[in-house]
Amino acid sequence: SFNGAISLSEINIPESVASINRNTFSNTNIKTIKYGGKNNLCNNNTKAFENIQTTFLPVSDEYEGNEFCGIFALKDGYCGSECQWKWNENTKEFRAKK
Repeated sequence: SFNGAISLSEINIPESVASINRNTFSNTNIKTIKYGGKNNLCNNNTKAFENIQTTFLPVSDEYEGNEFCGIFALKDGYCGSECQWKWNENTKEFRAKK
């Protein structure tokens, strides 16, 4: 578990990961989470990322939900009605599409 690892600020979860347990990344300084798989790995357990600094994460276009472990999942180009965004890999930020 990485719970309390305050130096942890960015993670990339490969699609090969099968699940994430409760409090695995809680109480960290994570600002960027990237996930390339299709399924929510937390099985509705919203405590895996409790007390972190981000409220959204970029996911692959194949991802099948709106949330990932209690965090808003943003697919490249779409995040809801009239909301268009693009993930910038260089700056690690979302930018509004123009």
